[in-house]
Amino acid sequence: MNIRTLIGMLGIALSFAAALSGQESVKSRKYQFKFGYEERGVIATSAERSFFWRVEFRSGKGKWEDYFSRKELFKYQDLILAIKKNRLQAVQRYYHSYIQHKKDLSSNKIEKGIHPLSGKTLRIEKKGHRDIVTLLAGGKLPAPALKVPHLDDELSILANNLPRKPVKLGATWSLPSKELKSFLGDDFKSDIQGSIQCKLEKEVFFRGYKCAKILVMIKTKGVHAMGPQVQYNANGHFYYSLKYGIPIYLEIKGKLTLQLTQRAGKLKITMHGEGPFSIRYIRDYLPPKSEE
Repeated sequence: MNIRTLIGMLGIALSFAAALSGQESVKSRKYQFKFGYEERGVIATSAERSFFWRVEFRSGKGKWEDYFSRKELFKYQDLILAIKKNRLQAVQRYYHSYIQHKKDLSSNKIEKGIHPLSGKTLRIEKKGHRDIVTLLAGGKLPAPALKVPHLDDELSILANNLPRKPVKLGATWSLPSKELKSFLGDDFKSDIQGSIQCKLEKEVFFRGYKCAKILVMIKTKGVHAMGPQVQYNANGHFYYSLKYGIPIYLEIKGKLTLQLTQRAGKLKITMHGEGPFSIRYIRDYLPPKSEE
């Protein structure tokens, strides 16, 4: 074995040792999730939600099937007006666009339309556990549309409940039970059961950011305000910028199942529905401009 070969082998061994050392340092490293938003900063959000339910009805007269679907694509921009205890307290929101595709039960076609929020400017302010929504510009809004905007969407709820102390890769945590209703929405009654669990999987570069990649596992059930028992099971990932302290991406896919039994006199009607759903958020942040 000549000297050149020996030096080459030594170099490979040293590189391997350095790689192992690097792996060990990553495994032992602790990650602190800081809060990066500031007042007068701007948050830009693009999102897509979709779900499809195939529904079966049964009664003494037989059974029949139908399906129900929704797809929403929306973009909005938030100017941060107030922050309290590392949470957004008030924003001015402008909806650049809000498109809906829907197919209702008993309808024969998918309808495409523009949501009333499209082109509207709102102020959203948290008062206790409620969001107060005020229309600032863009014309009139029907009352139901004012119930749609929230300060805390799914991505924000996950980010608001990150560990406050430094954690290592592989660390797990669960969202408080009170956040389950916030995550599922106002259409559910308060007696929701289940859990939303998270796991810090790895450090990655994603969309130009150095991020924590976090696994999200959701398994919940509850009663919808309209009556059906609903099960919500899903998995996905969200990404949190370690340098800037902001959530930048969330994608969740899963299955929704509903069950409802009603009586009309002596007639018993049972409804069972199930189908896939998905949620995706893409988020960017522009810090407040310097006054200099």
